[in-house]
Amino acid sequence: MYNGEIKRVHVELSDKCNAECPICPRSHYGGIVHPNIKNIQLGLDYFKLLGEDFIKNVEFWLFCGTRGDPMANTEIVEIIEYIYSINPETQMNINTNGSLGSAKQFRRISEIFGEMRGGWQKMVFSVDGWEDTNHIYRKNVKWEKVMRNMKAYLEGPGLAQWDYLIFNHNKHQIPLVQKFCDENNIYLELKEPAGFDWRSTPELRTIPVHNRKDGAFLYEIFPDTTSEGYSNIRHVLTEQRSEKQKKNSWGVEDSQSNRFYGREVIAKDTDYKNHLMTQRMGINTMYDEYAWLKNYDSLDVDCQATRMDELFIDCDGMFLPCCFIGGNWFAGDNQLSDMVGDTSVLFPSETRTPEDILNTEFFKKTLPNGMTGKLDDPVGYCVKCVQTCGKWPDKPKKQDYVDSTYLSEELTDYIAKS
Repeated sequence: MYNGEIKRVHVELSDKCNAECPICPRSHYGGIVHPNIKNIQLGLDYFKLLGEDFIKNVEFWLFCGTRGDPMANTEIVEIIEYIYSINPETQMNINTNGSLGSAKQFRRISEIFGEMRGGWQKMVFSVDGWEDTNHIYRKNVKWEKVMRNMKAYLEGPGLAQWDYLIFNHNKHQIPLVQKFCDENNIYLELKEPAGFDWRSTPELRTIPVHNRKDGAFLYEIFPDTTSEGYSNIRHVLTEQRSEKQKKNSWGVEDSQSNRFYGREVIAKDTDYKNHLMTQRMGINTMYDEYAWLKNYDSLDVDCQATRMDELFIDCDGMFLPCCFIGGNWFAGDNQLSDMVGDTSVLFPSETRTPEDILNTEFFKKTLPNGMTGKLDDPVGYCVKCVQTCGKWPDKPKKQDYVDSTYLSEELTDYIAKS
């Protein structure tokens, strides 16, 4: 799958988190915790298993993940110090809601980042609003702890970034946050939240928020549909980063337009509000849902993990190609389960090196086959690979195939059911 050495590693340091964000897969819309959550973390010993040769080649580490907060890992400082001791020129980002961990830890990480010679280490604080609004989406996050830890980090030389998801309830506070960031030399990045248009329809749908205890509906979050756009807010962190680039931290072109502007928003109805949300829609029916993909010859999967020599390490230590695959694996994707097969060969050990893992059938054959439609299963393609890095096709309709001279068995079954 990979052309050379792994250069970028995204690590889910822990699946522990205090926040109850409604879009996060670790819970059911901020309510009852997903049964696959284990409340575990990767320890320093795990990183020693990776080996110095592997760590020396990694140019960038991202401690973020799909369902946990890296600052929930009690050994995070020791892990960073260990990586730095082997590769002081590597780069590193930590994404956190800011309320976990101690002020001492944040201060120490800032000191380490100031010492590292890679030139681009930063702590990213995901904070959506101010004292009176941040908790609406970041449910259960305590503002006083966010400010305590942020200020402790800012006492050191480390670079800081504030990621701000824009909602209807916090759009008016952007100038306030911008002023705070300007005064404290923080890079502010406005971000469009996910969850409002996941059905790909012209109408938007509100994001529901549920109670952690019993799954009861609490309130709903509305998108900002009245702002035509936003300014590209860029704050120069250091002289080395003063090129005034027009790209955000993910290397994507910024835009001033608001995709949600003027669109209709459908709120939750009474029946929904009276329903206890005890489980989310599963993804263990991939073959039934996506057998129709088998009919396509090419869906142009341009795998970012392959292109960037990037690897994802889950919180139990399992090697996967990216966080998108990691998220689906956590959620119970039955196609991925079949693709992976024997999971034991995807964990490093005293006798199994990262190189051994990357030479397994899963990485060398199964994943490439999933990107090119050559899987020996009812779908042919790795569904998540196509959704994330491919050209997603329109779902076929029965009338489009009535005169076809050839239909795959899977597509015939799909049409029969439609």
